[in-house]
Amino acid sequence: MIQQDAAVSPGSAGGPLVDRAGQVVGVNYASLPNQSLNFAVTRDEARPIIDQLQRGQSMDSIGVNGVAVQGNDFAGVWVASVKPGSPADEARLQPGDILTKLEGLALATDGTMATYCSVLRSRTPQATMDVEVLRFATQEILEGQLNGRVLAQSFSFAQEFAETGSKSEGKAEDGTAEADGAGYDSYTTVTDDRKIVEVEIPTAWGEIDGTPWVWSETGEEVGAGIAAAADLDAFYERWDQPGVFFGASRSLAQSMNEADILDGLDLSENCTNGGRHEYEDSLYTGLYDLWTECGGTETAALILAFVPENRAYVGLVQLFIVTDADLEALDRIINSFVVVGDFQ
Repeated sequence: MIQQDAAVSPGSAGGPLVDRAGQVVGVNYASLPNQSLNFAVTRDEARPIIDQLQRGQSMDSIGVNGVAVQGNDFAGVWVASVKPGSPADEARLQPGDILTKLEGLALATDGTMATYCSVLRSRTPQATMDVEVLRFATQEILEGQLNGRVLAQSFSFAQEFAETGSKSEGKAEDGTAEADGAGYDSYTTVTDDRKIVEVEIPTAWGEIDGTPWVWSETGEEVGAGIAAAADLDAFYERWDQPGVFFGASRSLAQSMNEADILDGLDLSENCTNGGRHEYEDSLYTGLYDLWTECGGTETAALILAFVPENRAYVGLVQLFIVTDADLEALDRIINSFVVVGDFQ
């Protein structure tokens, strides 16, 4: 960067900075008029970029012509047009879409393109990047990747429960959130004692047990596990305490499949059966059972049994949903659970 005394007036950014001999030494960049500060990009820094542009190659471009927009309940980069054959086009981004997240970062929350540009500058246009899109034409939230998975409607367990009328209302137990749709204040990532399984939970669920997973039918340790709730004793003993258990086991995978795991955790004596459904994400496939009206309350439960592609282990996620806030927690948990360590 060059600091210069030649004024960079509005509209002159991108123009040449020349010395007394008429030689171009930089490209005008920005100014702080109140402080009489003016800046330019050096010639040596600009030359490779100019050469690339002259070859018809875009710099830090995914093929989107966009502008930052904000609404009452959204913010993002509005897509005015998409360049044919670009990463955005290959991901099936369309004019009129709003890019709401890029690499997990919310876009245009400050009304500018700053975050969007920052992410692109930290990657190459050929890099695989996660994107989230609001498609106004169909009122869909889409997720996918640039240079990877094409956009598809994102699955929401929270929406699944809402559609079955299983959203609970009322006040949560101490240490949880009010059931007014506001959700939990914050989330944190936790692991079991051996750092094999990892999941994101509400910070309010402060009681955590990372000891090994004990299979209830045999009383034997079968793998890694972690349980979390605001009150673990209440989570284990009652239906009015939200919480989660997440475990993974190699030994169970030798004798049980996903359906067997779910059959061993049947809640039909205490809950209304909401059906068994198939599950798939980028890492795992499996089955999950939905349960409602547990213990004569409005509490709902989700029990998910999953395996990786090589079926080296079987995993379990068990969650109780007591309030509306727990629906948000449900999606955060399902989108974050992962086996990260070695079972050895």
